[in-house]
Amino acid sequence: MAKLQHKKVWNWWHQHLGATLKQHGYTPHPVYLPGWDPYNQSYEAVFTLGLQPDGLRQLRVYYISSAHQLGLIATHYWCRDASERFASISEPGDWTTVTQSLPWHQLDIRDTLRGWSLFSYANRVKFSRSGEARNLDKIWRTHQPPLQGLLQQFKTPVPTPKSFRPPLNPVPAADES
Repeated sequence: MAKLQHKKVWNWWHQHLGATLKQHGYTPHPVYLPGWDPYNQSYEAVFTLGLQPDGLRQLRVYYISSAHQLGLIATHYWCRDASERFASISEPGDWTTVTQSLPWHQLDIRDTLRGWSLFSYANRVKFSRSGEARNLDKIWRTHQPPLQGLLQQFKTPVPTPKSFRPPLNPVPAADES
């Protein structure tokens, strides 16, 4: 498949999902730039809901061209001082370091029959013989209701991180001697 066709799919996905996310108050990530990610071999964009009193909500939108998979991963990083932790960060590596030191929780849209993310598995992008993506509108229509539900659920305030996963790289406690 020609790289240009995959880029068209990515642009369509990014435009459609970006418009929906904007309606829900999400903005493009202040540090991570959208586009081709050579490390993950996918097109990606990250959006945030801003720095909330219970942490950071971040949505990663992606298209894996080799598998023809569209996807969305919603991650909530829990902390009470998000504005202090994230406000002055300008480098992607620093942003990643801070998020990895926080408790986190992921949400996605599940297909109850298969247990896979609907966006990334059940409706892979299909291409015609001429190379044009032919089922993008169907994928979009099918996943509007669960996407709306996920975005509403993701906004719900979380008083404590007791159901969250532990930090990937916990920050050692300061010595109290």
